[in-house]
Amino acid sequence: EVDPTFGRTVVVSTKLDTKLAQLSGTSDLLHFLAARPLRESHPRLLGGPFFTSVPSGRVGSSPLHGFATDGEYQDALARTEHANLEYLREVAAPAADAATQPGARSAVGISRLRRFLEDLLR
Repeated sequence: EVDPTFGRTVVVSTKLDTKLAQLSGTSDLLHFLAARPLRESHPRLLGGPFFTSVPSGRVGSSPLHGFATDGEYQDALARTEHANLEYLREVAAPAADAATQPGARSAVGISRLRRFLEDLLR
């Protein structure tokens, strides 16, 4: 068994934009982001879940690639994260401040994941 207690595991979901379209409202969104079933099943989980949306396409020179440079991809990633956070503010704000909800904004976005991983390395 590689990591039976998940004590070295960080869970990352890269399809947040797809999931947002499937949720029916504020309570569903906050319930999804809280991820209680996962947290209860794996209380020793090292980190996450983190929720991100990743732009489709790859970096390369071929017309089949979606991005010509790493910078273009990083810009698209930042725009996607910003859109997800704006959606979260719009949908969750009517019920409560989204920033105070367990697992809500603190776990959304690639920048939050990056910060978490960098903190682990310090």
